[in-house]
Amino acid sequence: MDCRIRGFGACMIGGFPHRQEDSFFHLAIERLRKQTEINLIPSVFTLGGFPITRVPKHLHPRCLAANPDIVVLQFASSDLIVPLRKHHHSGSSSPVHRKVSTNLPAFGDRLKWHCQSLIGDGLRLKPVTPPEIYLETMHSLVLTLVKHQVIPVVLSPFIFGGRRSDKIARDCGGRLQ
Repeated sequence: MDCRIRGFGACMIGGFPHRQEDSFFHLAIERLRKQTEINLIPSVFTLGGFPITRVPKHLHPRCLAANPDIVVLQFASSDLIVPLRKHHHSGSSSPVHRKVSTNLPAFGDRLKWHCQSLIGDGLRLKPVTPPEIYLETMHSLVLTLVKHQVIPVVLSPFIFGGRRSDKIARDCGGRLQ
């Protein structure tokens, strides 16, 4: 028996900022393979940096067209981040694809992130996508998958960004249940 599992989400489902072989999706599939007799056929399609509001029009051609039995949804890393500046990214409509360092954060990095969090909290800055829109869109994606007899597996938002972004992502994660 075959089971087609499709990872469909933002860049992190594919492993960003790491190699795909180190992604949680790949590691979960490898672990499942050891625990089941079912032939797992994994595939991943990432929409790196896409705001979730643009995702529904890609669900059919980029996900459902692969005829999956299970879809693992992961979005929000770029939606729920709270930028300090309106145009916090350069030359792109995506806030997530920045150069990634393999070095551990230094004291200066941690201090900068703490200051950014204080500013975000103090000014009560909003995330890129309002949490209600994120949650509504995820709900719509899940309903569409169920309508097509696909089992949805919804991952809570990855915690990404400063303390304010983390707080919003954690709240949405709880509300997704």
